[in-house]
Order: sequence, then C-alpha cells, then structure tokens
Amino acid sequence: MRVRALVVCLLGLMAVEEAASQDLAERFRNARLRRIAVEMANRTGVRLTPRPLAHLATRSDTLAAWMNSRRPDFGIPEVIEEPPPPEFTISGVRVYRRLERPVFQNRYGDTRWAFMQGRRLAEIDTTLTTDIRARLQAHYGAPTYTVAEMDSLERHLAEDIIQFEYWMVVNDSIPIMVIDVDGPLSRGVVVATDSRYRDQLDGVRYALLSPLFAEERRAPYIDYFYLPAISAWYVSGFDGATFFHQRIARPNLMLGRPVMGAYVSPSEDR
Repeated sequence: MRVRALVVCLLGLMAVEEAASQDLAERFRNARLRRIAVEMANRTGVRLTPRPLAHLATRSDTLAAWMNSRRPDFGIPEVIEEPPPPEFTISGVRVYRRLERPVFQNRYGDTRWAFMQGRRLAEIDTTLTTDIRARLQAHYGAPTYTVAEMDSLERHLAEDIIQFEYWMVVNDSIPIMVIDVDGPLSRGVVVATDSRYRDQLDGVRYALLSPLFAEERRAPYIDYFYLPAISAWYVSGFDGATFFHQRIARPNLMLGRPVMGAYVSPSEDR
C-alpha cells in the first residue's frame, strides 16, 4: 500500500510539473508572437498586403468567352495621310470670258479631260463651294460658263448640270477647268485638265487654288442653280457681306445671268 501511494504521489507531481512547464512554454510563445506583431505593425502601419481575390468559376465565364468569340471586329482602319501635292509653279493664268467660249472650244474641243477633286483636309477641299466661288470672283472675275448658258436642261443628265465653270489656260499651254458639280452648299470644286498632264494635276490644282486663301478677298456674285431631283430653281451668291441661297420660280434664261438687284433689295445690302 505504501509503495502504491508513493507511486501515485510521484505521478501527480510529474503531472503538475509537466503542466507548469507547458504553461511556461505557452506564455513564452505568446510573448514572442506579441513582440513580432508589434514589430510588423511598426513597419507596415498595422496594414497587411491583401492577397489577390480567388476567382470562383461560374457559368458566365464560358458564356462570356462564347460571346467574345462571335463579336464582330469593328477595328478602326488605319488612316493613311495623303502625301503633300507635288510642287508646281504657275507663271500665268488666262481666264476665258463668257463671249470667248467659242475660242476655247475650237482650241481644246477635242481634249480628253482628266478630273480631280479634293482628297486632303485642306481649305480648298473643305471650304463651302459658295465661299470658293466668291474668292474666284475676286481673283479671276465672272465664270466662263454657268447654268444660265445651258440649253434645254431637261435634255441633260443630272450630273451634267453645273452651277459654274471657269475655263483657263495655265502657263500658256495647259488647259484647265474649275467646275462646281454638287451645288453651292457642297464643299470644294473639281479641277480638270488635259489627260496628258494627269500626273501634274494635283500640283496644278493646289498651285491654282491655294492663293485664294492667302487673303480674305471675296467679291459679290449671284448665280442660278437648278436642282433636278425636285425640279427646283435657286439663286445663290454673296452680296458683299453675307452669303444667300433662296428658292425662286423658273427664271427666263433668255435674259441671261441673274442680276443682284432683282433678288437682293437695297435694304439687304450691307
């Protein structure tokens, strides 16, 4: 009995001692963790770097991939800037007047014409035709040919009906036509020349028209304009201060070109 009691006492003492040692170790670990936590807080400002969110797969993932695979490509095409026009020097311009049309026709009636309209974002390509017409009037006078000189408009195709044309000869040898084909409210003009000078047409066009914008010179003018799509007549022009465009009754073309005073009253002149 004494031996058994002694063994029980020893086991009890060992258990108490083991519990005390475990408690001491636990307190040591807790103290160490607190010290590490304080050091980390001092370094990071009590903030931990967040971990990236874990993506949970859903059915919409495969649906989105399927839709994207069938989405049309609306990519914007690359804009290729046009090269500058070739240089061309103009030494002289001869404008043929209305009564000189037979002379020009006899000389250049068999010409095979090459045409060019604007391809660049330049003033001569983006300016309203009615404004260009006023500048042409200031630099070269009245046009050679207008709709008032056209015979029997009903026999002409819509694309053949013009508002005005300037017939010129540049540098004593190159025939040029400056033509409005889309009406006064369009932009730019078409320039034509003999097909033999096709390679020089871009340079001729800019050399001829660019000086119109070197200064703000405009001269008053008035033209008839016919719109075949609705069989409507208009007068379009510049009165020296403002541009105008108004519908009129069918004019008597036997009387020739329109007169400013017949459509713009003195009170409207500024």
